[in-house]
Amino acid sequence: MKVSANGLALTCGFMAALEAGLATAQLASKPPNFLFIMTDDQDLKLDSLSYMPLTTKHMQDKGMSFNNHFVTTALCCPSRVSLLTGRQAHNTNVTDVNPPWGGYPKFINQGFNDNYLPVWMQKAGYDTYYTGKLMNSHSVDYYDKPYAAGFNGSDFVLDPYTYDYMNATYQRNHDQPVSYLGRHTTEVLTEKAMGFLEDALTGERPFFLTVTPIAPHSNMNGTYGAGAGPLWMDEPIPEERHKHLFPEAKVPRTANFNPEEPTGASWIHNLPYRNQSVIDYNDHYYRQRLRALQGVDELVDSLIARLEASSEIDNTYIIYTSDNGFHISQHRLPPGKTCAFDEDIRVPFFIRGPGIPEGQQQDIVTTHIDIAPTLFSLASLPLRDNFDGTPMPIADVEGTLHEHVAVEYWGQAMLEGTPTVPNNTYKALRILSQEYNLFYSVWCNNEHELYDLSTDPYQVNNLHPHVETKNATILGYDIPAVIDRLDALLLVLKSCKGRTCIKPWEVLHPDGSVQDLLDALRAQYDEFYHDQPKVSYDRDSLRRHIRLDHGPDEPTRVSRACRRCRLAKIRCSGGAPCSRCSAQTRQCVYDDRQRPQQQDQQPQLSASTQPSPTSQSLEDHTLPCSPLPTVEDHDSTAHFLPYIHLYFAHFHSHWPVLHRATFNASDEPPLLLQAVSVIGLWVSNKPSAREAAISLHRKQGHSILAQQEKWTRALPFQTETSNNNSTGSQATASRCPVATYQAILLYLIFSLILRSHGINHTTVNNNNNTDICTTPRSLDLTLSLSPMDQHILSLLVSTCLRNRIFYYPQMMERYHHTMQSVTCIWIGMEELKRLGLAMYRLCRLCGRENDLPGSEKDEAIVGNGRLVLRISDLQYPPPDSRHLWEAQSDRELSRLLQMEACRGGTRLDGRDEGNWISSCGRLLDGAEMEQWWF
Repeated sequence: MKVSANGLALTCGFMAALEAGLATAQLASKPPNFLFIMTDDQDLKLDSLSYMPLTTKHMQDKGMSFNNHFVTTALCCPSRVSLLTGRQAHNTNVTDVNPPWGGYPKFINQGFNDNYLPVWMQKAGYDTYYTGKLMNSHSVDYYDKPYAAGFNGSDFVLDPYTYDYMNATYQRNHDQPVSYLGRHTTEVLTEKAMGFLEDALTGERPFFLTVTPIAPHSNMNGTYGAGAGPLWMDEPIPEERHKHLFPEAKVPRTANFNPEEPTGASWIHNLPYRNQSVIDYNDHYYRQRLRALQGVDELVDSLIARLEASSEIDNTYIIYTSDNGFHISQHRLPPGKTCAFDEDIRVPFFIRGPGIPEGQQQDIVTTHIDIAPTLFSLASLPLRDNFDGTPMPIADVEGTLHEHVAVEYWGQAMLEGTPTVPNNTYKALRILSQEYNLFYSVWCNNEHELYDLSTDPYQVNNLHPHVETKNATILGYDIPAVIDRLDALLLVLKSCKGRTCIKPWEVLHPDGSVQDLLDALRAQYDEFYHDQPKVSYDRDSLRRHIRLDHGPDEPTRVSRACRRCRLAKIRCSGGAPCSRCSAQTRQCVYDDRQRPQQQDQQPQLSASTQPSPTSQSLEDHTLPCSPLPTVEDHDSTAHFLPYIHLYFAHFHSHWPVLHRATFNASDEPPLLLQAVSVIGLWVSNKPSAREAAISLHRKQGHSILAQQEKWTRALPFQTETSNNNSTGSQATASRCPVATYQAILLYLIFSLILRSHGINHTTVNNNNNTDICTTPRSLDLTLSLSPMDQHILSLLVSTCLRNRIFYYPQMMERYHHTMQSVTCIWIGMEELKRLGLAMYRLCRLCGRENDLPGSEKDEAIVGNGRLVLRISDLQYPPPDSRHLWEAQSDRELSRLLQMEACRGGTRLDGRDEGNWISSCGRLLDGAEMEQWWF
């Protein structure tokens, strides 16, 4: 049969239309694909998107822009985990970028590796792919402990080379990590992303592909950690072809750019006005960020061009966002993030795909914890009950609109290119609608901020200090009334879960009478909100943080807590002793008398457990307070306070071993409290108090000696040649019982004081000698300890040397896996330095080893131990200046540390052995060393 040309054309046309119809029908029945692109630290407020024309063309012009999209924690890892779980950071408990409070190990320990977005999508029938940065501390040491779950294909960039632009290390699937030395990381990532996209397009199932470039994050050369010194970051590195772009670009000169008058609260309010050299560098930093983003702009173009060339573009949702924002010079801040200002918490968010109108702008409030519920809704999956967010109103998706954002932060502020700030803890609230646009925060030092962004869009006029000013109003209401509402809302949101995070007003008004801030501002609720508890921080917890730094990672919750943990409202591991009491050498007591099975934990020393008759008689005399409590009297730490005050007032300046500003009776072990209080009793100069001091001191000595097996045990530590992958080494000297060593040292110093006064533990010299803390007047006179105390000193010296606590690399190793704040590291290091120097001073007062009589020398040598600590044993830089050590508050110390670090004055980086006390004799008599140590 013949077919005419016209008939053939009609037939071909019909077949093409049929195939197109079938393809459309297949797409309609197939679940949508997802391409999720997330940059690292990209700003919205600083106009970076204006320099990304390809991303603007593909995402903003072709999709929907959310102008009020916020992160809930302005830091990489907590923000990413919140995005991947749909939960606030206070519910994920991943609150930092590194262990013990954050990072990949914390993510694993919290049980999320089997319970987060990629796993859920894979179980829903998706092929899942991921390339780029997953989260912090996903490293060459821990990427396989265990492998990240939920991916058909993965190629992760790993720490410590994540931010090394020209030497990134990637790890594909279950293969070994591979270094890409000399190649730009964005170029490498583009190849990997395009490869996974090809895999996804050839598959039969819907795909979920995540691509996470590190740009425009700051560059880090991969040498941080492992004793390499303080964390330091500099400007990002663009690809070669982009290095000279935008030569005239500068940070936008907005009202909050390096303001003449200080703004903000807490440490931000104390930042200095930046000079022109700093501003020039910050402008250069800004240009480098824009240049680094050009590779990302091209990456977006390549991915979308490939999708457009396929039949899947019409069935694929493409999302573009960042893990947090960024500031440069706003409020005088150096480059960085972690603040609650809009620069840090407002980020780009674009989405395009089926049913989404092109070029539409949305001003409704959305957050990163809304992303997972949104993806679930777009994929027609049932929402999870524990989502703290709600689906965004995209296409046909229905979600609960909300006007609030709960912002939270814990720990240090990460300022890039400069030292970090130790304590940046706050809870904050952003609330905005067509009628209002407000910000409210409470800092850990209980400072407050309140900004009306309708009239003050750059947050430079803090209204909270003017709370009592007459005629100061917001929305026509007195500021105190507005603050009462905001504070009550923040009180709910700071620990909300699930529906409470989405509809917090229901908690305050279960009857549904209040749906938003305007409803709450009705006059009928004035008394109700005025009487609500206010958000506040009880006290600065730095000392507790330092003591916990000597202990293990945060334990899991148990059903029965010891008395200490229960009263402190902290988690208890449930051991006998529990891990916290053990790490802090406290007695661990359970109210129900059903003690858990004994654990092999840190050495716990009991102090003298029964007050002597002499101490009981103190109630009859006019002393500062009642007798010292016993160890069992756990809730009586307040009784120690007068003696602690006397100790610091009259003794501390001679032997500055303890850190006065952070010493807290409720956080110190009983042995240290009693050692301090014994000296406090003595310096009171009252005969009965001195009798009590001698009696308690004698009991302490016998207790210390009787429990020597606990405090002289060898601690595991990581040698320079040990396996860095060893999980046993991770604990290392971070569990070193420094407080116990301090207590024993103070006991020995007091023994020397008694010997210098001719007291042998049985008699009391009632002469009123005020010069009790200094060396004897005659330089020829050598003091001596009793044989028992010589033995204790020998054990202490040999224990410290065996555990290498005076060896600088080992001192820094305590912080290798934790990345604590600079202040915590500094105080911990200074404690060890001053412990070593005080021990050396004590040994000098007792005479050198070769000068001891034969019998005493025999008593001094115990096994491999020795009585005398030599100057060559102090293998670390000298301690920092007295004015730093004697700072009267955490805030003052943080400020001084910042100033010293900027001048290069602090010695956290002590890798130069030429500056160690052990090898640099000039330090002993030069201006760099306080001579009184010697």
